[in-house]
Amino acid sequence: MAPNRSWTVLALFFAEIGILSALQGATLGHRLFGIKIVRFIDGGAITPLQALIRSALLVTVIFAITFDENGRGMHERLSGSVLTRG
Repeated sequence: MAPNRSWTVLALFFAEIGILSALQGATLGHRLFGIKIVRFIDGGAITPLQALIRSALLVTVIFAITFDENGRGMHERLSGSVLTRG
């Protein structure tokens, strides 16, 4: 894939997960599997800022593959979010 196209795909991925996470609390894939993104502290809806932080960290891949003892990725810990069923 050409470098410019790679950046375009990455930008579209970032936009998709950021916008859907902020507006609906789930991406298309999350909805397909019946999971949603919520605030870790109280289970409420994530804020647009949390969605932005989570999305930015997720696309850096290295953070997304670093999980803690609760199964949360670095992007979830730093944005204060967690995936739940339902």
